[in-house]
Amino acid sequence: MKRRTILQAALAGATTLALPYASRAQTPRKLSYLTWNIADQEQLFKDEFADFQKTHPGVEIEWLDKKGTEFAAFYQTQIVAGTAPDVVDLQGALWVE
Repeated sequence: MKRRTILQAALAGATTLALPYASRAQTPRKLSYLTWNIADQEQLFKDEFADFQKTHPGVEIEWLDKKGTEFAAFYQTQIVAGTAPDVVDLQGALWVE
């Protein structure tokens, strides 16, 4: 499956879960998207986010890309603080940790 297809599905799912049914169009919302060490794909993400925002006005997307050992500590800190990212894109078996 292509990364683009997975990205689109993840964003659509996050939007559905993050936005209440009654206020989807009226309230600006912010989604956070956490990835692990794929900063070289920045243009792909910018393009995908722009396409997504055209069909979902009022949704702001914050892309968080963490490198190597930063990822686990960052994610765990966010979970403990109650501010976990809306979407987490993991590679391989990183989720096991």
